[in-house]
Amino acid sequence: HRRKMPLNVACRLMIQACEALQYAHTARSREGNKLSIVHRDIDLRNLMIDSNGYLKIIDFGVAKATTQIELTNPTMFKGKLCHTAPETFSEPDIDSRADLDSLGLVFYRIVTGVNPFPFKADVALGEVIHRVTNEEIPPPSSLQPYLPTEFDSLIAMATHKDRYQRIQTAGQ
Repeated sequence: HRRKMPLNVACRLMIQACEALQYAHTARSREGNKLSIVHRDIDLRNLMIDSNGYLKIIDFGVAKATTQIELTNPTMFKGKLCHTAPETFSEPDIDSRADLDSLGLVFYRIVTGVNPFPFKADVALGEVIHRVTNEEIPPPSSLQPYLPTEFDSLIAMATHKDRYQRIQTAGQ
C-alpha cells in the first residue's frame, strides 16, 4: 500500500531474519560437519512473510546462481547491487558476514524508505565497486528524524566496510 511499515513491525521482522540467518549460518550436516551456508542474496525480494506473519528467507537453493555477475561488456554490470557487501569484490571467500551486511542494508531501506546504493540498470562495474567499498551511507536518523539514534549505531555496525569490524554473527 506504499505506507511506511510501523517501526516495531520492522524490528520484529529483522529479528526473525537474524534468527533465520543464524540457523543457516550454524547449520550442520547429519554427521555434525558445519555446512557454512551463506545466502549471498539477502534482498527484499528474498524476504517473505508467511500467513502467520513470520518472516522467511527464501531462495537459498539458487542464491549462488542468482548472484552471478552478468556482464553486458567487460566494464558493465547488470543486476540489483544495492545490498552487496564490500568484500564481494575483493575476497575470494565470502562468509556469513556478507549476509549480515546485506541484511543491515535491507533494514536501512525498510526504516528509511531509501535505497542505500541506488544503481541504474546498466552501471559500470568500477562505479559499483567504488561506491559499495568506499561510500558511507547516511545515518538512518538523518533521513527519518523519528528514528532513535540507536538505529544509527546498529546499522553502522551491521554495514561496516571491514567485515572484521562488522557484527560477526546474526545471533549478535
